[in-house]
Amino acid sequence: MITRNYLEEAPLPTHAEGQNVIKASLFNLIVVTNTLQRAIHCQELVRSITEKFPCRVIFVQVDEASQPDFFHTERSVQASGLGDNAVYFDQLLIESSADQLHKVPFLILPNIIPDLPIYILLGQDPTQEHTILPQLQKYAARVIFDIEAIDDLQGFSEKMLAALHIAHCNYVDIKWAKLKPWREGIARVFNDPEKLEMLQQSKSVQITFVGRCDQSEQKNELQALYLQAWLASRLNWTLLNVENEQGYIRISYQSKNQPITLSILPKDSEALETGSLFAVEVMSYDDAHFLISHEGVGTSSHVTVHASTRDRCEMPYTLFFTNHQKGSSLVQEMFYQPSSEHYAQMLQIFSSPLWGKLA
Repeated sequence: MITRNYLEEAPLPTHAEGQNVIKASLFNLIVVTNTLQRAIHCQELVRSITEKFPCRVIFVQVDEASQPDFFHTERSVQASGLGDNAVYFDQLLIESSADQLHKVPFLILPNIIPDLPIYILLGQDPTQEHTILPQLQKYAARVIFDIEAIDDLQGFSEKMLAALHIAHCNYVDIKWAKLKPWREGIARVFNDPEKLEMLQQSKSVQITFVGRCDQSEQKNELQALYLQAWLASRLNWTLLNVENEQGYIRISYQSKNQPITLSILPKDSEALETGSLFAVEVMSYDDAHFLISHEGVGTSSHVTVHASTRDRCEMPYTLFFTNHQKGSSLVQEMFYQPSSEHYAQMLQIFSSPLWGKLA
């Protein structure tokens, strides 16, 4: 079952009776998770959201340990903020066994606040959710999803591209949203035609992500895969081959008849979130070298840039990730940014059958 301490941590206080208490909802947020692990993860996302935007939360959890025909609901009042600054909002918890999920949409719809936008947050692959999402998507302004791992990148990309083409609502991939500081940072480093040409004519690119080097069975490399596919789509690289050996991924591209070797490697780090990027290193055919990396133990707010060519070596400098207060840039990307053309072009890279080798 979903952890109770979060759902019951902020009931409307009894001492507030007779006092002016602010209760607000800016929109409806429907959260759907299919495992306990993903439910805990989505709780953190909901915290980040409600700290800035109080809303009506409808939290759906598939109870893995329940017996068939299990269905349970629970209402509570949650608080955003502390003390006199607290703003309260309603939350409905729905726990269900898998065989009762078909009932969930009929319970959700009467509990939606009319005339307010509806956002759906999925803790799983939206292309694999066939019970709740199809019934509610037509009412939603935006579908936000956070995938832990993708086993079939080609199949996922094809289905998502089709959904982006026909859907009336926006899709937001949180793994993609988390890459925004890195995408902007790389654009700032390679900000003139000469450096951009060096990047396009790379000899090798190495992307390091935070993950356990001794646990190859864990798939935490999705953000790194997204970033390399974004680079390939923006620089018109042609995919030649994909190899995966014990968790170490090597991808071969071609640009203007020159081969490019792109490697994705894990790195242990306790200071950064698992799966997040740690460094991007670029070597060009004319011996230019660029390293964008978290230094030492690492901090998520900035990276250090080292750049050199045959003729000169630049002084290392710090690149600050914009809008990187806790959760602010992510929440802004989730709720304000439209579906990205760059995201669709990144998915096109994964449409090749060669990506089946990662399975």
